[in-house]
Amino acid sequence: MSSDNFLLEILVCPETHQTLTPANSEQLGRFSEAIQKGKLTDRGGDKVEGEVDGLLIRKDGLIGFPIRDGIPEMLLERAIEIEDLL
Repeated sequence: MSSDNFLLEILVCPETHQTLTPANSEQLGRFSEAIQKGKLTDRGGDKVEGEVDGLLIRKDGLIGFPIRDGIPEMLLERAIEIEDLL
């Protein structure tokens, strides 16, 4: 088992404990485009900026956690509401 697969098996949403799934390339493209257009803020109220390596999507599809430099940002204040985006 690769370390990436192991990490995905143990990571869950810190709020609801739902499982997380990596965004596919289409979803990640829409997410990155929304960042570039300045359309996203995180739950902490900060504008989401910069490049992301990926996005972990909560099972219900409402929340995403960005991955930067290979590290998922799993703090609730960094969570991004993505329901209308993806």
